[in-house]
Amino acid sequence: MFQDAVNKKYGTDYNIPVMFFSQLMTVAFGMDASKDACLDRNTIRSEKLEKMAK
Repeated sequence: MFQDAVNKKYGTDYNIPVMFFSQLMTVAFGMDASKDACLDRNTIRSEKLEKMAK
């Protein structure tokens, strides 16, 4: 959530997605990525995880 502030202060370019354990388990069990895991609602999206879920 504060990666933009860190990037601005230190001149970095972090863009690290943060997932909840429950989101990872939802994908692992083959459930819907957007409806059940709500991956599309994360502040920083994880394209790799979204591709795995499809």
